[in-house]
Amino acid sequence: MTFTLELILGIILGIILCFFGYRLKKIAFAIAWFLIGYTLAAYVAPGLVHNLMPQLENPDLWITVLPLAVGLLLSLMGLSIERLCVTTLAFIAVVAIAIHQFGFSWPLLGVASILGVVAGMIAVSMMKPAIIIITAVIGAQGIAAGLLSAIAAIPAVAYMPILVVLAIVGAVFQFRNTKNVA
Repeated sequence: MTFTLELILGIILGIILCFFGYRLKKIAFAIAWFLIGYTLAAYVAPGLVHNLMPQLENPDLWITVLPLAVGLLLSLMGLSIERLCVTTLAFIAVVAIAIHQFGFSWPLLGVASILGVVAGMIAVSMMKPAIIIITAVIGAQGIAAGLLSAIAAIPAVAYMPILVVLAIVGAVFQFRNTKNVA
């Protein structure tokens, strides 16, 4: 088992999103956008820093700071534009799950993108259920990916069953606990 601070934080944020996403929707949007920004920037930062900015004195510091800064920037943007957030999060959830489950290929990305756009349109037309389902799925995705990364004994084929069970449990929990919340 290898639990890093990043992994533990990802699992904790996943739990918050999965089970309390609608009740804390502003915070959930901020967390979701932070995770998206952080993940994208963490992927790009090493190449950007080493290739485009080789003159920097402390590149490791920048590789650490850039993902945090991009995550915070997207987090702030996510707080202010709720409908765009819901649409984009639905799209990202569909595409991310498809790529994680089946691997990357251009045809898969095309099909997943089309399904993501449809999911985004449906999500905007039904905001409360969409927010609950999206936050449950994204939170479950974070928990499942974190557990698979941390615990080597869990086989990779267990990702989708873990994701589905956690997403269902999280969504049911949220629907039951937000009946009177607007």
